[in-house]
Amino acid sequence: MTYSISCANSMHPVKCESMGAAIATACKFVSSGVVVWQISGSDGFKMERKDIEIECSRRRAKVLR
Repeated sequence: MTYSISCANSMHPVKCESMGAAIATACKFVSSGVVVWQISGSDGFKMERKDIEIECSRRRAKVLR
């Protein structure tokens, strides 16, 4: 299964081999100020910008505890 991350600063999506890796990578991008529009999987999975930002915030809060 492959997952693609669509970012505002790239014409080509970034590919990851797992959903966890894709979300972790997207969160790294978001932390550095890059807008991540979507994560999509070859199985039909889609995660939109708002949900990505919420998940990244949740993960940051978990680390800070």
